[in-house]
Amino acid sequence: MQAPSRVARGPDASGVRGLIERPGLLLCGLMLLALVLRLIGIDRIALWNDELFSRYYPETGLGFMWSTGFTMEPTPPLYYTLAAWWTGLFGTTEFGIRSFSAIASVAAIPLIYWLGRELVGNVCGVVAAVLMALAPTNIYYAQEARTYALLLLPVGFMLLAMARFLRPPHPNAALVGFAAAAIFALYCHVTMLLMVAACSLAIASATIGRHRLIGLPDLGRWVIANIPVAVAAIPILMIVLSPVSNNGLTWIPPLSVHDILWAMEWTLTGPFTPTQAFGYEASFVLFVALGISYWLRPLARRPATVLGVMLVAFMLLITLASVRRSIIIPRILAWTWMPFGVLLAERLLAATKARRPLQAITGIIFAVGLAYQLTPRPSGTDPWRDFVRLIEPDLKTTQMLVLAPYTGPTGMYYYDPGLGPSRYWDEHLPPTVENQIIPKLFPETPISRDDLIAAIRGGTHVLLILHPPDLKFLPTLLAAVPAPARRLDQTCGDAVCIMAIAW
Repeated sequence: MQAPSRVARGPDASGVRGLIERPGLLLCGLMLLALVLRLIGIDRIALWNDELFSRYYPETGLGFMWSTGFTMEPTPPLYYTLAAWWTGLFGTTEFGIRSFSAIASVAAIPLIYWLGRELVGNVCGVVAAVLMALAPTNIYYAQEARTYALLLLPVGFMLLAMARFLRPPHPNAALVGFAAAAIFALYCHVTMLLMVAACSLAIASATIGRHRLIGLPDLGRWVIANIPVAVAAIPILMIVLSPVSNNGLTWIPPLSVHDILWAMEWTLTGPFTPTQAFGYEASFVLFVALGISYWLRPLARRPATVLGVMLVAFMLLITLASVRRSIIIPRILAWTWMPFGVLLAERLLAATKARRPLQAITGIIFAVGLAYQLTPRPSGTDPWRDFVRLIEPDLKTTQMLVLAPYTGPTGMYYYDPGLGPSRYWDEHLPPTVENQIIPKLFPETPISRDDLIAAIRGGTHVLLILHPPDLKFLPTLLAAVPAPARRLDQTCGDAVCIMAIAW
């Protein structure tokens, strides 16, 4: 029989045990600390394009989002629906929009504690909660008005339900809980189709071997309980199969090993930690230390099934799914901190020779990642707030404001609510919600390339706003009109990310 992993009984572990004599009080303290970390600088950086989409998409109406929107928008509408309710209470300022993610992220802390306690023990649960509270990646997504922080909650309940189902007497309540959480997760993000499939593969693996956790009758109960999940997944499959919805994913580069490693490194060390000279190297050392630790003392079968097998299955499935059209970007792994946090906590406490090196590299990664996460920095994505200030004098004098084909109206109108009518340079792009539906919320009308050229040649004072993807349309325009009077660039770090050209 495989020996379960043991938690070290040295002074480190006993010190933690002293702290968890009152776990409720400790968890409250951790949640307060996590909230403070997530609120620091939450409105320091301007909303970027995806967050602006989260702001305006709910204004298309619940009826649209839950019907036609299913076949046009790659992300299911549950997050947008809940975010609309939240902003109805707390407003649509940067703080109001993003605070929903901050609260969801904080709520994940007691959940990961319960998961760690269920699979390993109280000490592991507390350490996992500490990791969840301090992980730079979790703080980052807690300050973003997108679905990824919210996703931690249904994933945590799914894993907790799996863990309880694999422990005798294999209760039906766990099956019901898994199904409910899985349906919630599916309507948060389409990649949860693969996460649900990975969970089922992990459960199926529990029927294999001499010391299996469940029998075939229990597996049959699992399958029956997931019939409602399969039915609920049908509309999500509409998103996956819809060519209109997939138009919004064309920017993701083809699958490569580099992108997989980059997504894993980003998730581990944080998005602002330099990948070169630290991120990749630190990630490599940590994974090697984890591998040595597992080799010295294998993980007990139940946590290995719920956490390890599920994670490996998901990575294999997402890689296979990306062969045809890549969907691997760092943010789709944001939820993996729920299982990985417990795995890492258990290894930080396991009595192996790799424990000290693992503790050291984990401490270094968190210290460096937190330093970069909490340090004020220039915006790395779509600094619309600064850009609107930059072009404010031109906005007052221009006769025609034109937004290039890939430049939606949300940033300009959010940061300049009094902005008058604008024109959308129509190049007949593949239809998406962003270029077909959202513009109807604003006083924006289309203009063809020929009409734009005619307006400039006719002496109209034109101000053209562009993103880098729009540059491919620029040479043809510039070749047909007089030289522009000036150009204003707004940078994201070292790169130009928004520009204005004036005639």
